[in-house]
Amino acid sequence: MAAAVPDVELIKAFSNPTMFNGLTTFDNYTVLIGEGRGSAIKLNILTGDSSIAVQNASMSSPNGSPITLGIDGLRYYNGSLYYSNIFAGTLRKVSINASGNKAGEVTTLLKNQQANDLCIGPDGSIYVTTNNKNKIIKFTLDGKSSTIGTVTTGTSCAYDRRDSDSNVLYISSGAGGLYSLKFS
Repeated sequence: MAAAVPDVELIKAFSNPTMFNGLTTFDNYTVLIGEGRGSAIKLNILTGDSSIAVQNASMSSPNGSPITLGIDGLRYYNGSLYYSNIFAGTLRKVSINASGNKAGEVTTLLKNQQANDLCIGPDGSIYVTTNNKNKIIKFTLDGKSSTIGTVTTGTSCAYDRRDSDSNVLYISSGAGGLYSLKFS
């Protein structure tokens, strides 16, 4: 049986786009998009209305970066927006209000790690893939961080959504592999 062909629909064409990287759901009708010049854009997927949810220099690519890519990984969880900036080597968070806009100051959680992507675990812990150090870093909500494994050039991560395997973390690698870490 052939797979169904999906319908593709343009929701919004941005007039002055830069490198978009990182996408996360905010609510049933809103996504937040990482934008390379230093912002997270809020987009209503029903109407196409968009606005800047958060703008901060920590979301930009540093001077001298080879491409305009600030935010790399982006996740909304429990009232906060978490984002990695691969060229700045950081993981940061900022509070977001019920309207999807910045509601607090930006906090740095990790630095000097070339943080690539991130995902949120079932207990709210944040997992970060790194490129230059090949680490998988776990950051707990009480502020502790630890290296839980290594994957060469970790580029992205996601938790399994099935209840039977909710303790499995998948990590893709820029070196051409897919890894799984299973926690007991």
